[in-house]
Amino acid sequence: MSAPRVTCIIPVYDGERFLAASIESVLAQSRPVDEIIVVDDGSTDGSADVARSFGDAVVYVYQENAGPAAARNRGLAAASGDFISFCDADDLWEPRKLEQQLLRFAERPELGYVVGHVQNFWEEEVAEERERMANHMRARPIPGYVTLALLARREWFERAGGFDEDLGHGDAADWFRRADAAGAVSELSDDVIARRRLHGQNRSRTMASSSRTEFLTMLKRKLDRERAAGAAGGGGPAGAAPAGASPKSAPSGRGATADGAEHPLDFRHTAREGLISCIVPVFNGEAFVAEALDSILRQSGVDTEVIVVDDGSTDGTPEVLDGFGDRIRVIRQENAGPAAARNRGLAESRGEFVAFLDADDIWVDDKLASQLAVLREQEDVEICSGHLRSFWVPELDHEREELENEPYHQERAMLSPCTILTRRAVFERVGGFDVSLRNGEDTDWFVRALRSEVKAHTIPRLLVHRRQHTENLTRRTPPSQLGLIDHIKRALDRERAP
Repeated sequence: MSAPRVTCIIPVYDGERFLAASIESVLAQSRPVDEIIVVDDGSTDGSADVARSFGDAVVYVYQENAGPAAARNRGLAAASGDFISFCDADDLWEPRKLEQQLLRFAERPELGYVVGHVQNFWEEEVAEERERMANHMRARPIPGYVTLALLARREWFERAGGFDEDLGHGDAADWFRRADAAGAVSELSDDVIARRRLHGQNRSRTMASSSRTEFLTMLKRKLDRERAAGAAGGGGPAGAAPAGASPKSAPSGRGATADGAEHPLDFRHTAREGLISCIVPVFNGEAFVAEALDSILRQSGVDTEVIVVDDGSTDGTPEVLDGFGDRIRVIRQENAGPAAARNRGLAESRGEFVAFLDADDIWVDDKLASQLAVLREQEDVEICSGHLRSFWVPELDHEREELENEPYHQERAMLSPCTILTRRAVFERVGGFDVSLRNGEDTDWFVRALRSEVKAHTIPRLLVHRRQHTENLTRRTPPSQLGLIDHIKRALDRERAP
């Protein structure tokens, strides 16, 4: 039997600075690569000259600028290998990458793709970041569910398709999800097989603000594919609206429930036109809840009610809340988690619109007025969100100095409960939050909202200050990749249900 052919695809856009080193790392493999295809995605620098300087060792393909997903797809169309691999134009392969990965396929013929670990390294231009991250997880080998660490049988691109060219940053994650859904058997090896170069122009820096939106877009498209597959087989998604039904035709009177929703809500009050229900779940939040409530009470130009759901606090939260008198409505319950607290607030709400604020965060003074104007002007928009930025309590100054310039903590678009203003009708249609989840219940809800084809709009300005402190829920129960996968699985299970 002849040895399998391996193709390496290198997409590049204005990458002359590092491209030669990337190509050389591929050529230096202990098991030689059979074909290197450099896809120039409309570069305006000297990338073409760098690629051509390698002569016959590289196949050079040019296209008008269309993004990395389109460049990878162009490479796939030109590839002749039995196995497909990728190297970004600023990254490096370790010398034994192909040898180690092909050995896994030889030992496990059922494998569809293999990934390994990736080690970050920093250019001198970001040396300060390197020093700050010396003890951070980013300085350690990271599981590489990225194209840089991938070796896949060609047939899995034929089964799962290529990369989604509409996604600017999440195209690789989307492909892994589709390959897994199509039945690909995969393996993550312990080997460090590639090195990711961190510099001032990494795409992950420039695209960071869109990552969560793209994540939710990927989930919606996955659900759409499942829905289409079900329809082709004569079935459809559970709870789907009949053809011609209006997406906003939900009940809104006393006792209205989310008909057909997985987590129905019992709204106990008729919605009052123009009123915004501001719901604040709190558990042992005496340190910050007053600031959160003050930021709601400062909202101008809107009609609001403030509902605080005390989720069984054992500290001084009740006394802090009592100090606000009749400016807020307090509901107390046994501890049941943030999802149950939000649902309780929804059930007691009277507003045509709904907003949420965590007890440790702060709204800007015109958040609600800005968002309400959008919902008034664009009647088809059902959710209006905006930007969020982190700030730190004084005792975490050391962390602020280390992390405040990270894209995750800088101002960015964010679809989360605290950034949105939503029509109550969305909750009547989609249902409430999943009370079985103590973490990630918001992601699960947004997945269901997208499945219901809710239209969202983002205001491109800062609306929420997110406080970083020692008792953040995300510190105590950090969301893991497995958690996100679980939310995806729940969504797909709903689509597959008979």
